[in-house]
Order: sequence, then C-alpha cells, then structure tokens
Amino acid sequence: MAAAAASASASAAAGSGSGSGSAPLFTTAQLNDKTFYRSRSRADKSLFLEQKFYEKVQQGKGGMDAMGECNQWLGRDKVKQRVGTPHLDIPPGKIFLYRGNLCVNGLHPLPINGIGTDKLEDGTIVGNAIVVNGGYDDDVDLGRRLYYVGEGGEKSGNDQELSSRGNKALQQSYAHDLPVRVLRGYKAPSAFAPNWGFRYDGLYKITATYSTMGQKRNRVWMYVMESMEQGYTPPRNDLSLPGPELPPKVRSTAQNHASQRAKIQKGLAPVKKRDLQVLIPRKDGKGKYHNAKVSLIVLDTFAQLLGKLRALARRNNSPEALQWLAKVESAW
Repeated sequence: MAAAAASASASAAAGSGSGSGSAPLFTTAQLNDKTFYRSRSRADKSLFLEQKFYEKVQQGKGGMDAMGECNQWLGRDKVKQRVGTPHLDIPPGKIFLYRGNLCVNGLHPLPINGIGTDKLEDGTIVGNAIVVNGGYDDDVDLGRRLYYVGEGGEKSGNDQELSSRGNKALQQSYAHDLPVRVLRGYKAPSAFAPNWGFRYDGLYKITATYSTMGQKRNRVWMYVMESMEQGYTPPRNDLSLPGPELPPKVRSTAQNHASQRAKIQKGLAPVKKRDLQVLIPRKDGKGKYHNAKVSLIVLDTFAQLLGKLRALARRNNSPEALQWLAKVESAW
C-alpha cells in the first residue's frame, strides 16, 4: 500500500510539470527502485532519468561519469536508441545539461560524435540523430531548415569522405526517407541554439545532399534538413536558464554555458551579403535589357531568391519583364 501511494504521489508530481516548484519529483528511495522505474509511463521515465542524472551531477560527478552510472544502474532497461521519435516521450524544446543526458534518455547514442547511427533490420546503417554544436564552420542554421556538414576533415583540412560511417549513414537516411532527430547545443554560433545545455528540436527530414568546397577549401558533404514538426519552431535568441527545481550545480553549470554562449555570439561576424547582377528586359525600348542588382544573403532559399527577383521585375513593370519572370518561375 505504501509503495502504491508513493507511486501515485510521484505520478501526480510528474504530471504537474518540473517547473511548478523546487521540490524533486521522485524521492531518493524511488530513484533507486528498479521496480518503481519499470512501472512508470514513458514520459515519467524520462523525468526519472533526468532527476537521477542531475543528482549524480550534484554529487560532483561529471557528465560522462553520470552517464556511465545511470546506464549501469539501468542494465537491461537501458533506453532504446531508435530511428524517429524518441523511445521515451520527450517533446521538442526539452533541454538537457550534458551530452550524457541525451544518451541516457535515448536521444543520441554517442556522447561525443555529432552523427548518431542505428541499424535497420536488413543491416543498413542509417543516421538517427545529429548534434549541432559549433563543431564545423560550414554549418548554416536557419531554424526550420538546416545545412548540416558531415563528419571528418575539420581539424586536418582533408576532404570529407562519403564512406565514413556517419556520412554514409545520413546518405542512407536520405535514400530511405527516414527522419533524423536534431539536437542543438549552446556552443553553436546560431541564433537558434539554446542558452545552455542541449535542446531536442524534434524530427527533421533530409531533403538534399551534395558536396561542396568548405571554408577551409576542403570538400565537405552537406545535408539539407527540413523540420517535420508542425506545432514547434526552434526558439530564436533564447536567453532562458533552468529554474529552481534543478540542483544548484546544474544551475551553475547552465550559467557557465550561458556565459560562454554570450562570448560566442559577441564574436560572430555580421551576415554576409552579395549582389547578384540581373538582366531584365527594358520597357523603354532603348536597349534590350535593364541591368539591376539584387542583394542576396548567403544561402538564401530558392523561395527567398525568387521573391526578390519577383519584386525587382514588378518594379520594372513591363510586359517583357513580367514574361521574363514567368519563365524564371517555371524554371524553378
């Protein structure tokens, strides 16, 4: 009866949300009770493992040690890594302090690598998760669209190889039309990165892959990813910090993350713009074309580029210009 009462109490606390106060959701006894853990819903299990992880951090454990001890305690109950939505019910927007948190909660299989992989039933290795955390200069983050650089060559300047495990896995995800979990870290030089820790931003679909010359003049593989989340957009310029419900060491580490992020953001170069020369048919008949410029932000989407060309042609407002615009639109 006492165990049942404790279970019901924890369930009610978990249902109320971790931000409602400073009291922990689960007692120390519950956090060490494997039977209690197994009886929880998937959403409760995620909260349980988060609290267990943070208690170890509060005890002075680093992220890797906390991960190892949590996984050792879980044993055969270790959270499954799979393709698609997380095995535990973790909503987009959820932030965890360490990479080790992501591993324990089944969001990413590896504590260091950017590209996580999984094996399909037929043996094909595919990507199941990526972390965007400032590891590659050529990453471009537009929030719901992401230009993600493959693995390898960042320190050496050598060409990236499509045959590497991570790059090949993402290529297979693209070929099989499989989603990838996207996680953003506080070190990413992006307006969409979290202020601290690592945030789960839901499922993305790889819509294109190609190789190009990187900033270090080496060949890199690019994976264009589009968000599949209908009701969620990654927050921009997020300055939030964890609330009082988390242990002091977690909050102090998060504050350190925020300080590092502020320095990263301060050192960012302004957005580059380039002028594209566009020739549009003239309406005065004195010449064949009107020479104009369109200011393009690097890596504008095709839709954004087309919108700028459309506005330029309509300002010219000649039948020839509008006919030219129709040809451009049909080509795209």
